[in-house]
Order: sequence, then C-alpha cells, then structure tokens
Amino acid sequence: MANLPPGDELIFRVAIPVPIYRLFDYLAPDNVELDNIKPGVRLEVPFGKGKKSGFCLKLQGTANWIPVN
Repeated sequence: MANLPPGDELIFRVAIPVPIYRLFDYLAPDNVELDNIKPGVRLEVPFGKGKKSGFCLKLQGTANWIPVN
C-alpha cells in the first residue's frame, strides 16, 4: 500500500478493456508515488494469470466490497 497513516488503504478503481462490464479495485502498492497517480492515468495491473493495461478512474480510501476468505 501507499505511504498512508496506519490502518488506511488506498484503492485504485480501474477500467480494464475486457468483455466484463464492470470496474476493478486494486490496492495501491507500497512503492507507489501518489504524485503520479490521478484519474485518467494508464496503469498496468495484475489480471488473471497475466497483466492488463487499464485506466485509473478514481482513487478512494475504501472499497465497496467485502473480502471473501
């Protein structure tokens, strides 16, 4: 995760060109430079067994999902 106060997580909401009509949430990595990330920036993210390029649409502090164990 990015350099944030303890307990806070930064999440990127990303649009990826795949045949699934939805957005994907990704936790920001520890080494991310927040000055370089803003809506509209192109990102490479893990997707399935590989990586995909997508566009950051939003940065948020929490996701709209509940992790499933």
